[in-house]
Amino acid sequence: MSGFIPLFDKISFHEEGGEPDSPAWLYRWNHSYVSPLAMAEFPPPSNLPTLKWGLMVAERLLNSLVNAIEVEASSKEMQEFKEKAKDLKELLERKELSFKTLKAVVADTVQFGRLKDNDERPESIEDYAELFRTIQLPAVASDYNLDSTFAMMRVAGPNPLMIELMTEPIPNFPVTEAHYRAVMGDEDTMEAAMAEHRLYVCDYQALDGFEQPTTEPTKYPYAPIALFAETKDTRTLTPVAIQTQQKPGPDNPICIADGSYDWLIAKTIIENADGNFHELVSHLGRTHLYMEPFVVATGRNLPLDHPIARLLWPHFEGTLFINFSARVALISPGGLVEQLHNATLDSMLALTGKDVSGYPFNGSFLPKTFVTRRVENLKDYPYRDDSLLYWKAIHDWAKAYVDDAYASDEAVASDMALQKWHADLVSVDGGRIRDFGELGAISTKRYLSQALTMIIFTSSVQHAAVNFPQFDLMSYCPNLPLSIYQPFRTGADAQHYLDCLPPLNKAQLQQWLFYQLGTLHYTQLGEYNDGYFSQQLEKGPLATFQSALKEVGQTIETRNLKRRPYNTLLPNGIPQSINI
Repeated sequence: MSGFIPLFDKISFHEEGGEPDSPAWLYRWNHSYVSPLAMAEFPPPSNLPTLKWGLMVAERLLNSLVNAIEVEASSKEMQEFKEKAKDLKELLERKELSFKTLKAVVADTVQFGRLKDNDERPESIEDYAELFRTIQLPAVASDYNLDSTFAMMRVAGPNPLMIELMTEPIPNFPVTEAHYRAVMGDEDTMEAAMAEHRLYVCDYQALDGFEQPTTEPTKYPYAPIALFAETKDTRTLTPVAIQTQQKPGPDNPICIADGSYDWLIAKTIIENADGNFHELVSHLGRTHLYMEPFVVATGRNLPLDHPIARLLWPHFEGTLFINFSARVALISPGGLVEQLHNATLDSMLALTGKDVSGYPFNGSFLPKTFVTRRVENLKDYPYRDDSLLYWKAIHDWAKAYVDDAYASDEAVASDMALQKWHADLVSVDGGRIRDFGELGAISTKRYLSQALTMIIFTSSVQHAAVNFPQFDLMSYCPNLPLSIYQPFRTGADAQHYLDCLPPLNKAQLQQWLFYQLGTLHYTQLGEYNDGYFSQQLEKGPLATFQSALKEVGQTIETRNLKRRPYNTLLPNGIPQSINI
């Protein structure tokens, strides 16, 4: 958090977002911040946030500060903070919170955090809920330990991207028929479930290279595997078995869903692995850092009046600044990622760099991802079902926009600024985007429409899908702890389970972070400034797009009447850009 102080001292805010006015030469590539990824050297002035955004951040910081003060025992320091917070709260309620007081909130939050720097252990699981005083305790705290909630997290959680169909036995995951039947009953078999495409797996092999930190208290990295099956009758997704590391053996046994503390700890290890992969890859890597080269290349190569620049800039608002902030305060040495997560910073960033540098643009179009993971027939998959509605709506809007801007494929192919943009994005000296374009160029309206769909979807819907569940599902630490503090062993009891969870100060830091990240909704998909596009576009394709988004919302609300509500992708919760 301390990294924000010099940042907030140097930046200025502006009133309106949208298109930039910074010259192209200010958009400079840097390939060393998170090697080998391409990032901006520094956000140009017009990429800095609006005052409205800054005050929304200040409100959340202040709410967190008030909550944390209520948690602490009474002392002179706490009373001083309480008085300060009360005064700032009154300014906020009178809408008089200025940039100057925003910086005061940030400074006080950091100073307060330094007062609470001990690794106090919880005496009971209720101690984690007690960290929520003026901030509402998320609903998941009431049922986080249920197997049904554990299954839900795979298909409607913060990282609903890991589950895939299992079509053959996994050599290093020796689940037997006896394991399977002990959970699913004697009327079903693992062989039948596999043949009927009812068997699914979440494999966190990517975390196997994590290095254990040397800091105290000791943290234990895991790279687990989990098996799920749909029941024969209702096709209800059910957890079956977990192995906490990749290599099987006496010290790494198969745990089955038997309601024991061994099983609860094994589930917690899966959630821990899921949280680490989510934060480093699905969230930071495949949305924030993956979109950054597109922002830089657009600023470098497309004039402001270019039709593609005009379409994309609202979807890039705030991205360079929030990524720069993350680099300063989150993924820097001693930053929040290193404090909260399970491994050394170098090994975590190595995972991010490796994954994003190999992430294929064309191969990551949303419909293709479900085919790749073979989850088209998984019955209950809210993320898949809702996100596909947005993909179609965005594609229809992008296609109509391209049809308005280009008369033919030849017009696309002969657009030299567009081709320069593409070349910069795929260049080893530029954006380093893999698998982007067709035969080394952008040659057709069809492909350009698909590419724009991918960029807009990732900047809006996909980021929303992985960002906003952070408060509802990740701020209550027992549901998804980012670090595990004991080695797994069989025959565990309630105390060993409690010992596996983070100390209370780390749980409060996790709450603080995910409250900031998971509750700030700035702008809304499809809501461009009045007059931003031509009247022809606004009355035709844009109006159609906005109408389609409303229909998507109605469909989701109807679906939520028949399933555990998945509110993450309701239209009012999807910003235009990655701005938090």
